[in-house]
Amino acid sequence: MSSKFRCIVVGYDGSDCSKKALEMAASVAGEEPKSEISIVSVLAPSVMYYPAIANPENVEKERKERAARMLKEAEEHLGPGHAVKQVELLQGNPAKEIVRYAEDNGCDLIVVGSRGLSGIKEFYLGSTSHNVAQKAKMPVLIVK
Repeated sequence: MSSKFRCIVVGYDGSDCSKKALEMAASVAGEEPKSEISIVSVLAPSVMYYPAIANPENVEKERKERAARMLKEAEEHLGPGHAVKQVELLQGNPAKEIVRYAEDNGCDLIVVGSRGLSGIKEFYLGSTSHNVAQKAKMPVLIVK
């Protein structure tokens, strides 16, 4: 793959596919000396809380702390030698927020995993990679 990508955004949720997406972004960035990588994780809005089981504020605090740890892990996973421009935690619809971030920051490539985490730990909705590909105006690389 010939690289002309200077600003690469990676959607990261800690899943195996998102780790592979991060590695692919690093590979693509390695072909262009001035490429920079931005790592973003999106906390989807909580659908429902069960007050008898958990305090909503504690659940939300734990979600944010987990996401921050995950982003730190992603940055460390890349290691030295890769230009990580930003590491961001966003909130909202994952596909919309990833595309918005890429557009707002002038990125010219989005890299996402084909599948994210599932169940209660889900940060990405089931069709995030599909929706990113449909909504983005720039190239999208979906990694399996």
